[in-house]
Amino acid sequence: MNTENIYLEKIIEFLDSINQRLDSLENKINTLIEHREQTFTDNNVKTELSVVPVSNADELTESQQRAFEYLKTGKNCFITGGAGVGKTFLLNRFISYCDSHGLRTMKCASTGIAAQNLGGVTIHSQFRLPITYDPGLYEEDYVLSTLYSKGNLFKILNRTDVIIIDEISMCRVDTFTAVMSMLKAFMEESQKSIQIVLCGDFCQLPPVITSNDQNLIQACFPENENGYCFKSKLWNEIGFKTLLLEEVVRQSEPDYVSALNMLRIGDINGYKYICKHSSRVFEEDAVTLFTKNADADHFNLQRINELPGEMHVFKCIADAGIKDSDINVPKVLSLKKNTRVMCLLNNEDMINGELML
Repeated sequence: MNTENIYLEKIIEFLDSINQRLDSLENKINTLIEHREQTFTDNNVKTELSVVPVSNADELTESQQRAFEYLKTGKNCFITGGAGVGKTFLLNRFISYCDSHGLRTMKCASTGIAAQNLGGVTIHSQFRLPITYDPGLYEEDYVLSTLYSKGNLFKILNRTDVIIIDEISMCRVDTFTAVMSMLKAFMEESQKSIQIVLCGDFCQLPPVITSNDQNLIQACFPENENGYCFKSKLWNEIGFKTLLLEEVVRQSEPDYVSALNMLRIGDINGYKYICKHSSRVFEEDAVTLFTKNADADHFNLQRINELPGEMHVFKCIADAGIKDSDINVPKVLSLKKNTRVMCLLNNEDMINGELML
């Protein structure tokens, strides 16, 4: 075989691998769109996002208010919506409501950062689950042993009225099934009802499945190779009403918001809009995006060094028990006066993603 044929075969193999990845991506998008359309149809909600200026930081949008009223009924629900619609803001408002009405909440999330934002812990930590896949997680023996022998989980649940799980889209189907099996077993045994509130966006953050776990999950969930928890039978069995937040409060341009929503559901027109309106030259006040953190850090340091004045160094102080992997800010932050910074948390005065000097 000559060299030209070898190169040709390698090119064909490379193109085949790209096609396989595109097919896989298309299947994931179709799965998400199918779930999205079915869920929204079942709950009779609109799917378009709109821009609503909020003059008061404590003010709820129309869809947030509807969701808040439903949350107060004590029924299970799934809060969702695109980026910037105030999902975490609504959760924190509901947590404050629970606190003021004597309702005891258990706050957890799929990631450490999301758990921090709620003042809670990760799902794996709360329910004593391993990070790697274990086919026995949701079997009766494991469920009961976890409830009664691992850190008094049964007693903890007995003192809980509401369970909130944020970033549910990143929760794998095996983890979700294990957690819901525990909660179902607890409520049957104790005759106590607990409200379960899920929050997240399946169109933004999918479950993280390692190559080691992929084959095992596919073997146990053959129709759910991507590991989405909404495809678990317990999702429908427990019953989660979808509460869609529709108004974007983080961005102010309707066309831009519409394009972001198109990207969220895999519509190519959103990509075309972004390409059309992307600057081909550097603009002084524009946010510059990078694919690697190291490149972004290098660029930011360059821009900071161009500013006049003295450099001030701020060191991160973490509470006891906080892991390095849970810290989403630099441990050492060097800033000058008039440095533009982005807020990464929600609080009384600032919104996650807000830019300020």
